[in-house]
Amino acid sequence: MSGIQTWQEQPRYTEVNPTGQVVLKCRVAAKKGDCRWEKDGQPVGIYPGKYVWAGRPETGDCSLRVFNASLEFDDGVWQCQVTPSSFNSKDALISEGAELVVRGNDFDLPPLPPPPPFSPGKLLCCYTHKCEVVH
Repeated sequence: MSGIQTWQEQPRYTEVNPTGQVVLKCRVAAKKGDCRWEKDGQPVGIYPGKYVWAGRPETGDCSLRVFNASLEFDDGVWQCQVTPSSFNSKDALISEGAELVVRGNDFDLPPLPPPPPFSPGKLLCCYTHKCEVVH
């Protein structure tokens, strides 16, 4: 390959269920540098069973597979980066931040308030978690 490294695909907003797996896409044309990932501005390494290459970085597919997604470790803004093709090249790439949302559990939601008591001849109207009696 020749030419300057350029984006083919950057990571984008993605949602995943807790304990699920997800692929953050990152593909680079004419890639000669090294692929890197960051989450919330901190470097993330490759750790088998947690973070692994989903593609083949040597061919420009720097996509990352996240296993066992957790709110604590994986929810945040991710960026794919590629180092310059040589020390004197100015073709380093840093993707836009892509939010990975690890969905919460339904039981984390606050309970709905109980409806008011029913009275014959009155209409019960409920709107956005608030119920009221209409005469």
